[in-house]
This record gives sequence, C-alpha cells and structure tokens, in this order.
Amino acid sequence: MDIPILFGRFLLNKGIISKDKLSYALKVQSEINNSFLLTTLEGGYVKIEALKDAINLQRDKGLCFKDALMELKLIDEETIEKIKGEMAEKRIMLGDLIVKQGIITSHELEDALKEFHEHGKH
Repeated sequence: MDIPILFGRFLLNKGIISKDKLSYALKVQSEINNSFLLTTLEGGYVKIEALKDAINLQRDKGLCFKDALMELKLIDEETIEKIKGEMAEKRIMLGDLIVKQGIITSHELEDALKEFHEHGKH
C-alpha cells in the first residue's frame, strides 16, 4: 500500500525548501489557520461557559470537540457546516504561505503543484 506524502514533505524531498523553512512555514500556517474551537468561539456560535462544558465532556469521554458540542446539543450539523465554511474561507495553504514569505515564486509553486499532483504523492 502506498502512503501519500504531504505537499510540504514533497517540497523538502525535492530540495525546493529547507527543513528549517518548512518547519517555520508550518508553524505560521498553524497559527493563522484557526481551530474549530477557536472559530466556534470567535463566531459567537457558543458562549464561553458552554465551551468549557464541551471541553470537559471531550476530555472525559475522549470525544472530538465537534461531537462533544453535538452531544450537549450546543450546535447542530448545519452549524458545523457553517463553521467549517468559515474555517475554509480563512485558511491559508502552505504553498501560498511560502510564496508570501518569498521562499519560492508563484511560478515555482505552480510547477511544484503540477508535479506533485502528477506523480509526487507517493
């Protein structure tokens, strides 16, 4: 069974990005891309007191955060989809980030993405 590699690993393996620059870009990306919990709170979908209850239930039952919110009937499937949509709108992709950081050009990104999609995932 082939295990697909992520785009960052592909860039590293091709020598397009250094390990240090990739690590830094991934750190910045995770700081920019909000978590489901943070997006839920920032969007005002659930009050902070209710979030605490959901976090406790999540920890106690080993649930994912969305399932804890659902079990407590704090949000429904429609709201989950709305939150996911907000997250997707704000999300910055690794390739876009490393172009903004000046690590590669947009043309180099296009070429790397093309190669990655053609045969670089395995």
